[in-house]
Amino acid sequence: MKTKIQRKHRQEKKRGEKVVELDQYKGLMNAYEEPLSEMRDSL
Repeated sequence: MKTKIQRKHRQEKKRGEKVVELDQYKGLMNAYEEPLSEMRDSL
């Protein structure tokens, strides 16, 4: 039987993993921003 603290810790860990994953996508998308701006400007 899990305690409240163990459940809360597991939920916070999952939430932290999601934040890290979103930060990785944000970094990836920002890497595309400049080349896409250059492409837009050339059209």
